Amino acid sequence: MEGLTRMLQLETAKSEFKYHPDCEEEFGDLAGLIPNLEKRNIFVAGGHDNVTERLSRFMNIPIGVLPIKYLGLPLISKRMGMKDCKALVDKITGRLQGWKVKMLSYAGKVQLICSVLQGINQYWASIMPISKEVWDDIDGMMRAFL
Repeated sequence: MEGLTRMLQLETAKSEFKYHPDCEEEFGDLAGLIPNLEKRNIFVAGGHDNVTERLSRFMNIPIGVLPIKYLGLPLISKRMGMKDCKALVDKITGRLQGWKVKMLSYAGKVQLICSVLQGINQYWASIMPISKEVWDDIDGMMRAFL
């Protein structure tokens, strides 16, 4: 991203800066990343609909609608509630159900909870705040597993 930022700063210093498709190719060469044109969307907050539509047509990029998933997490415009964290709860439930069929000692169960499940929780919590209701639900599942 630093390469793209540097490119944009240099170009905006010029008097007539406009979007150009070759920038994507130059960014790819600089950063070693190739943009996936089928996955890109425009997300605008607080903009006028006509300006957003003109921008979308000009850049030939569709307008996106929240919620979407990014890096396995839902992107939403408000605080996450229980229904937004369903994927997290389902992931933990799936792991616990898979482990129940195995004959594990108490220490083995504690180790799995500490290493795997707490890692999943910390990943989600490092990106966005999770409600106390969700934490309590997950904590109850872990306690029941022990």
